[in-house]
Amino acid sequence: MSNSNAFLGWAHTHRNPLIVAGLVCICLGIDVVALRSVQDYALTGGFSFLGLFLIIFIPFTIAVPALWYLIVVRKMRQELVFLIAATVFGLLLMLVRTPYTWFDENDHAYLAIYYSDVALGAEHGVNEDGQLTWTGRAEDANNAALSPGAFSYHKTSVDDYRLMVEHFFTLEQNPGQTTTLAVDDTGVFYQYIPSALGVTIAHLLHWGKVPTLYLGKLFSLAFFVLMMYLTIKIAPQRFKTLMALLGLIPFILSSAGTFSYDTTINVLSFFLIAFVLRLAYESKRVRARDIVLLAIIGTLLAPLKFVYFPLVFLPLIIPGNKWPRPHFRIFWCLGMLILGLCSIGLFSLHQTTTTVAGATADTSLDSYYPDAYTLKSLFAHPTSALRVLGRSFFEHIGLIIDTNSGFTFSSRLPTWTSYLVFVLLVLNTGSNGNEGSAGRSSNAGNDSNAGSRADKALPTMRASTRLITLALASAIYVLVLLASVSWTTVGATLLMGIQGRYFIPLLPLLALAISGLIRPNKDLSYTSLYLFCCLNGMEVFFTFLSVI
Repeated sequence: MSNSNAFLGWAHTHRNPLIVAGLVCICLGIDVVALRSVQDYALTGGFSFLGLFLIIFIPFTIAVPALWYLIVVRKMRQELVFLIAATVFGLLLMLVRTPYTWFDENDHAYLAIYYSDVALGAEHGVNEDGQLTWTGRAEDANNAALSPGAFSYHKTSVDDYRLMVEHFFTLEQNPGQTTTLAVDDTGVFYQYIPSALGVTIAHLLHWGKVPTLYLGKLFSLAFFVLMMYLTIKIAPQRFKTLMALLGLIPFILSSAGTFSYDTTINVLSFFLIAFVLRLAYESKRVRARDIVLLAIIGTLLAPLKFVYFPLVFLPLIIPGNKWPRPHFRIFWCLGMLILGLCSIGLFSLHQTTTTVAGATADTSLDSYYPDAYTLKSLFAHPTSALRVLGRSFFEHIGLIIDTNSGFTFSSRLPTWTSYLVFVLLVLNTGSNGNEGSAGRSSNAGNDSNAGSRADKALPTMRASTRLITLALASAIYVLVLLASVSWTTVGATLLMGIQGRYFIPLLPLLALAISGLIRPNKDLSYTSLYLFCCLNGMEVFFTFLSVI
């Protein structure tokens, strides 16, 4: 009995090294499974992905136990945890998902290439179909007849991995050969600045198509990581974990390393929410520079997707006594309404005109959906409109929580992980990270009062915050439903074309609205952060294994 007690005492004393060793063993076991798949394919397919396997799974094997030590043992600050985890797993997810895999990424990649080539002086114009046209490198076309290979759309295949491995470090195959490229004019130009910057550098260095695409993806990921790091930094202490978890949701982190314009929408939405929360819960006064920054963010966010326009009214949660003048919040709303509409007109006047015309026309103006509903047709038949909108309202609510799993090609995680993610977001909305703050203070050798400051009770969530965030989330949800009428065939009983990714900016709003309904007995912030890292590791593993 004494030997057993001695062993348990020794194990308890050395639990951290034992856990790290156990995690290393688990990762090595995962490596063996992946390696066997690579070896089996080499025997049957005649091509070895051993190098790709090593590039992916060596960082994976190091990161999983190292992050446990840094997060759970060392209580590293949330923004640093995010910086390390998002960089490592973002790069791995970027590798296991080849270009054009994400939603409509082929169009977004072409737009990034378009803005890059135009900036470098390429001839450009608009064709009869309203598409942007320009003279670009033949190699950049996703056409096997013009370039060394073509990636698959909306999926990753073994042939895509082979193309990536064989041409990852190649230069231009046919320097000087050009062709006319065309792409639909979607989004706003500044949504593509990060990826277009990467493409521009690759073009100046005369890199081939594959490294050009991956450098564009890399710059998009870097932009996401930097913006989310700043978002977590400016968030109040009690909301830092919420923001870090949002950035580490596998679905969101997967989209960050793509050409999709969702990255810009997500980071601007999260930054705006974090900054408003800082003004509402930590700042003593709203200064002039704060108002200017809010106006800039709102002006940039407004034209990206009209359905997210209600987010510019989030500053209503800031108490009135913090504003420079009484009733300044009302003037803010009026000002942002005018400024936002002007921004939409400035950056996307053509898209706005087309959208309004299509919504109010007798027949749809979208050639892809010629028999689709319009707002005019719905108003002409109010009974049908109420039936379609009412059923869709309840049928699509689940997609808000199912953001993490997404659709067929977006995630390899089981559906239950989406519900787990949402529950942890809610549980960590009021998490103050006191344990971590105190631990960091003592580890850093700060003054003895640091721990007591960290243990101070944080201000409770105001009822007005809950009501306003719930109202804004509901408004965005309804706008998404209304926007989908142009994708829904006349006679359908359910609105179509709605995807879970459209509701990503709603996640923090809903977490704020319902936070406090479930109160955990202890701080779950660091455990949740590590669990999200593990989910990203699972996403990397299952995605790679599903292809090889």
